[in-house]
Amino acid sequence: MLMRFRLANYKSFLEESELTFVPARGNRSCSKPIYPLQSRTNEVGVLPVAAIYGANASGKSNVLKGLMLFVKEIINGSRSKKFTLGEQWFKLEPDAEFTPTMFELDFVANDTHYTYGIEAGRKRIEQEWLYKWKYGKKKTRAVLFHRNDAEEEPYHFGRQLKGRNKIISELTKATSLFLTTAATANHAELGQIHEYFKSNFSFRFGYQDIEAFDATHIEQSKLETKVSGFLSKLDTGIHRIQVFEEELDSDSKKILKALSGSFSEISKDDPDVRFEFPEKKKGIQTFHRSSNGDDIPFSFTEESLGTRALISILTPVLIILEKGGTLVIDEIEDSLHALMTTEIVKLFQDETVNSVGAQLLFSTHETHILGSKILDRDQVWFCEKSKEGASVLYPLSSFRLQKTDNMERGYLGGRFGGLPIIGELTSLTREV
Repeated sequence: MLMRFRLANYKSFLEESELTFVPARGNRSCSKPIYPLQSRTNEVGVLPVAAIYGANASGKSNVLKGLMLFVKEIINGSRSKKFTLGEQWFKLEPDAEFTPTMFELDFVANDTHYTYGIEAGRKRIEQEWLYKWKYGKKKTRAVLFHRNDAEEEPYHFGRQLKGRNKIISELTKATSLFLTTAATANHAELGQIHEYFKSNFSFRFGYQDIEAFDATHIEQSKLETKVSGFLSKLDTGIHRIQVFEEELDSDSKKILKALSGSFSEISKDDPDVRFEFPEKKKGIQTFHRSSNGDDIPFSFTEESLGTRALISILTPVLIILEKGGTLVIDEIEDSLHALMTTEIVKLFQDETVNSVGAQLLFSTHETHILGSKILDRDQVWFCEKSKEGASVLYPLSSFRLQKTDNMERGYLGGRFGGLPIIGELTSLTREV
């Protein structure tokens, strides 16, 4: 489970910023923390939902993009010859080019709290660290490994990290992560941590109207019945859905064959990259009930944009609610009605539905969620730009509020920041 994410000198973020799922002190009315860690003296709670609000270009999407970049680098490593991980520094500060980009995660894997982070320079990984936390009468930290490429002996390994650590460190390139290299080398503990990232994160940026993609995931996860049930309950007019498979037409096969040859030529220097295109395609068929009770089939494209968006977002939501993990969605309300968005958030807040400790992290402009009182103050975050143009991230829990305060009205009234500063557009139009 995700506990905290920190980043610095990445895109619009200059100074270190932190987003946390660890609950703040105080009474709760909307959410119950999940307790992945328990000790004799205390319980460590983690929240199921966090929402980020902010104006356009405030940087809220950059928090999610930074998390995705970090996780995907851990999973896949640097496959291209050019090192790009440290290329997205804060461009408005001249000195930032010479300061590394930093990412750090606190997470729970295999009933253990870990902290893993990196500092990426322009051409190499400058630092990398992994800590393990133990909870008892006191909270203690053990260093599993720390890498600092500026030192004569770059790697320091803690006693608790068993395995061929020194050999693996010698195999790790300057542009590669030791954690990823160790997982490739079948390191026992680090391989399990790598698997956590591989199987527990799902990212969704913008509405993706990809019928075949959604059909494949619905079929693989056996979600036809669940998706059908939700669509029926949400009054879309759809009684049920069905995933189908059919042969590609001859023209499509010719195009894919040509593309396969082109991609193979481009990637011929990298034996790990292979391109395979299917002979068949999957799709989604919807069924509506006629007045006489018959199921009438419709193609996916015959449904409204909003309905297609709902099916597209329900698929990863139901998968993560079934297996657990963290789902990250940028602009969750994209093409969805406000009430639909609210219902999706409620699924993660309901412990009878979310019994596996699934988490949802999303950015949004949808203020109806604030007015619906389905999120506690420590689940709401705001992002805005400073005078220097750098993004600042802060939680609603940093404000003093009364129980009777309307969060939606307060946000729209500018009390919490995170709103666009709009000048006199009519006069600007006349000048242009």
